[in-house]
Amino acid sequence: MRIEVLVPQIGEDLFEVKVVRVLVEEGDRLAYDQVYMSLATDKVDIELPSNHTGTVIEVKAKVGEILRIGEPLLVLETDEAVEVAERNEESANVRTALRYLARQDAENLCSRQELGAFSFDEFKGFVEETITLARENQTLPLGLLDEQLVDRLQKTLYWLTSFVAEIQRFDPNAMTAFVNHAKIARTIREDHKKALARFIETLESARQAAKVGFWRSAAELRAATHGRAASDSAHVIARLRA
Repeated sequence: MRIEVLVPQIGEDLFEVKVVRVLVEEGDRLAYDQVYMSLATDKVDIELPSNHTGTVIEVKAKVGEILRIGEPLLVLETDEAVEVAERNEESANVRTALRYLARQDAENLCSRQELGAFSFDEFKGFVEETITLARENQTLPLGLLDEQLVDRLQKTLYWLTSFVAEIQRFDPNAMTAFVNHAKIARTIREDHKKALARFIETLESARQAAKVGFWRSAAELRAATHGRAASDSAHVIARLRA
């Protein structure tokens, strides 16, 4: 199946990106989760992991080029079934946001030396917990989740990445540094507990749904392969749901 790999969106207020590095060429084999490109915005820099396994047919993006969200980066001939490829592409934004958060460092973000009196030390614990959760769930099998749950996870991640991105891009030497710092601190202070609680709740729902989805997929595969009914697996799924 031939697909276009598009510029993902990792935040609600990000509309365009600059291509910093292209790590694949036409004809290259691309593995699932392999980094194939790096992008930059005014808020974040992000490495893009592949959501598919396949062969690169065409590289559409060039280093230095400015692209809008949703524009094509690659054309890929994937080894996956149509349904799997479509589900993986639907969850691309979530995987990219998880990867972005997982590669952050709370100490550097909140207490880097250049911040001086404008540190964000009061939020270091929140940022550390967010990063830890993202690292622990990078390999979550998003293709097994339904569209509604992927959407919930995406919205929660956008909320969290916006906090981290604001801290990351804060300039302590700007003329408006005092006002900007106060604004960022106020926004995070008001919403970070709610955002983190929602992230934890949504991740738990995703883990449970993925577990059920795994057993359902295994049951369907066994039934298709061996021609047997999947009653035993259905019983397992019912127990997992309980």
